[in-house]
Amino acid sequence: MNLQYLINILREEGIARRFFVMNSFDGVLTVLGVITAMYLSGESDSRIILLSCFAPAVALMISGIWSAYAIEKAERALELRRLEGQMLVDLGETAIGKKLDTLVFIDSLINGLSPLIVSLVIIFPFFL
Repeated sequence: MNLQYLINILREEGIARRFFVMNSFDGVLTVLGVITAMYLSGESDSRIILLSCFAPAVALMISGIWSAYAIEKAERALELRRLEGQMLVDLGETAIGKKLDTLVFIDSLINGLSPLIVSLVIIFPFFL
């Protein structure tokens, strides 16, 4: 599996793009909420602010990966079973089955990594 293959799969499927945007908003709102609370409480220690923002970002990442994996695995398996029913053949070990498995993996990673990436961008100034 090479990078060009993964890029082609992502172009064909729009759900990864939607996952990225949707969960980026979760990361943005969560981190901005924590930063606002820190500001209102008078907290100025950047280490505490960083840890307070990083912890929910990691939690969002873990939640995003596992929830997307469970949902996408079930949806892609249903999609594969429907196709197998129409073709009357097992497609699990074919290029189609492998592509669907790859999509589950990619979608799960994107769903989980997007809030983490956006959160890290937002809290970067506190590193300085």
